[in-house]
Parts: sequence; structure tokens; C-alpha cells
Amino acid sequence: MLSLREHVAMRAVERSFADRAASASSWDDLCLSFDAAVIPTFGRGRKLRDGDVDRIADAARAGVESIAPLVVIDLRRAATRGKPKGEAREILCVAPHAAREDGYNIVELCTVRVFVSRKRAVIETGSAAMRVTAHAMRRSVERGIVDEREGVEFRFARQMLDHAGMAVVARALLPDGTLTTDDAMPMPFDDGLVLGRFMRGGEASFDRVVYDGTGRFPLPRPASRLITEDPRAGGVSAVYRGATVIGCAEMSTQQGRLWEALRGFWSRHREVVAAAGEAVLWPGAEMRPPPPVDLDGAPFREAVAALRAIMTDPGLKARRGPQPRAAAGAAVAGAAA
Repeated sequence: MLSLREHVAMRAVERSFADRAASASSWDDLCLSFDAAVIPTFGRGRKLRDGDVDRIADAARAGVESIAPLVVIDLRRAATRGKPKGEAREILCVAPHAAREDGYNIVELCTVRVFVSRKRAVIETGSAAMRVTAHAMRRSVERGIVDEREGVEFRFARQMLDHAGMAVVARALLPDGTLTTDDAMPMPFDDGLVLGRFMRGGEASFDRVVYDGTGRFPLPRPASRLITEDPRAGGVSAVYRGATVIGCAEMSTQQGRLWEALRGFWSRHREVVAAAGEAVLWPGAEMRPPPPVDLDGAPFREAVAALRAIMTDPGLKARRGPQPRAAAGAAVAGAAA
């Protein structure tokens, strides 16, 4: 029989997923309304006229707000004397998005980019390759890490946004086997830990539609190499999925030391981690280009070395491998049961 706290946690997560499911259609509506706004001009081989850039961008901004975003950045470029028709707008958005994966409810950190100028318009949707399960969200409420009144999915979305850069550093441990997709990859969550792992080949969808004077062109948006199993060479996506959460009350002594080590890593390498996290969000951004992430530069190499030291320290027992995939999934999901 479920306890009262467990019932509260389950209801909080059900509400979160109901809200996310209700906004899911807004993602489709955003793309459809943008298409309807620009096709009458670009579909006839013309350019936008005075006021059209702001009119279309304002409508896109309203559509972005309808998906309950975590972050919205609205950039403007004014016309100049040298380029009297050079005005442009770019809207960058990050939002949590509910989905189903392998029969389970998950929340994924997703992105939108809209660009509008007189000559060209672009709309892109993508993924930061960061996901969390409903089980993890429920555990966070049951264990008092998240107050269910806060909006559970937004707390996790904010945390995934912070973790996106740490995930880039962790992916650099995959090629040499320091970390595998069968290993648990813990990440700090306030005074607790998210326990998850990378899923090799986990789908991370990216779509781009470009409009100009010659027509409408649906194109795949190339994913950033930083979310692949080998950030240097690229390849298959390595999507991080948080499976459960433990609080300080559930931590062993070793897990408490692991939490301290990961928080220390975050503090010491904050700059490179933050840059890597932003770089995976909108790799095609034009008015706010993604920050450069030099994988061979000293700051990134130092961050990788520091995380490797944590993951291979026998006193911290951060890893749970090597072991069969099914056993690893069970170990992660049941770590704090």
C-alpha cells in the first residue's frame, strides 16, 4: 500500500505530465502557424516587406510562450543606413517536453530556434539529449528533494539545463571505456544525486525548415557532435537519461563523498561546463553563435581528467560496471528503492 507521501508524489508527477501533454500540441501549432505566416511571401518568390519581420517574429514569440518555456532569448538586429532592409529577429527557446520512451513517461529538454529576416526564415526544433523518467521525478517528491507545489518538471528541466554541460564532459569518457553505457553516471541534484546512464543510439530528433525566395525546404538539423558518443569524431547520439534520485537521507557514506566530489567538480570547472551546455542547445544560432568548445584545449582536458578521476576512484564507487545492460538498468533504477 502506498504511503500518503507516495500518493502526493504520484499525483504531482501525473499533473506535470498532464500539463506537458496539453502543451505538446502547441509544439506542432508553433511550426504550423510559422509555416502559414511565411509561405504567402516566400512561397511566391518574394521578400518580406516593412513590418513583416516583427509581425512574424512576434507571432512566433507568442507560440513559443505557449509551450511554457524555461528560457526565451529574443534577439533583434536593426536596419542600418548601409543595410536599410537588414533587420532581423532570432528567438531561442528551451522547454521541457513530455514523451514516451520504451513504455515509460519521460521529460526531455528540447529547444526551438526561429530566425526571420526579409530574405530568409528558419524554424528549428531539437533536443539537448537530456531526459529524466517519471520514476525519478516521483522519487524526488517522496524523498523531500522537490516540493510538489513548485512544478516538478520545471525543477528537473532547470537541473537538466545545468547538467547538459557536465554530460558533454562525461561523453568524452566513452571512447576509451572509462565510462560505458552500462555504467551509472551520477549527477548532483541540490542536496541529492540523480542516478542515470547514457543510452547509445537513443533518438535525439532535430528538424529544420528553411524558407527563402525559392521556396520551402525541410532539412535535417545537424546535431552537435557534443551530444554524440565521441564528441571529437561524432557518431551515434549518447542521450543521458536520469532513472532515479536519492536525497542526503538515502545516501551511503560513499555516495555522500561522491556528491561532494561532483559538486567540487562543478564549482572548479563551471566556465567550461557552462559553455559546453549552451553549445548543444542551438548549434545553428546566427545572432548568438554558440560559445566555442575546444575539446583539445587545456580547460576541457582538465575537466575531463577531473571527472575521470572521480569516476575511477574506488573509494567513491561512482561506476556500476561492467555488467550486462539489463542488470545495469535494474541496478540504477533500484539503487535507492
